[in-house]
Amino acid sequence: LISAHSTSIDAVKVKLFRLSSKADQLGLGIKAANNEVEVVKRELAKHYDNHQKAIARVEEAEKQASRVNNLVLTKVSEKEFQAKVEEMTNSYQVAQMKQLRELRTKFDKLAGEQESNQ
Repeated sequence: LISAHSTSIDAVKVKLFRLSSKADQLGLGIKAANNEVEVVKRELAKHYDNHQKAIARVEEAEKQASRVNNLVLTKVSEKEFQAKVEEMTNSYQVAQMKQLRELRTKFDKLAGEQESNQ
């Protein structure tokens, strides 16, 4: 009877050893899977950081484009303003010249009449 129990205990020990060995293998498998998960997490974090940096670069490029656009519009506005000033200056000068001619004509006419009266 003791021998049968001893054999039975040995069989249980063998089964426990096998189960323990399988548990160790599973533990190693789980550990390897966890390591792989960590690797994937790091990769995702790196891709996320690169994505965020790319978004920041795009936003900065959009800001730069907006600044350039505003500068171009400002330059165009300055040129338009200068052109308008020149146009107004020219038309003012033309009007002044016309007035001067009219005054000169009147003066010449009056001077001619004064000479003929003397």
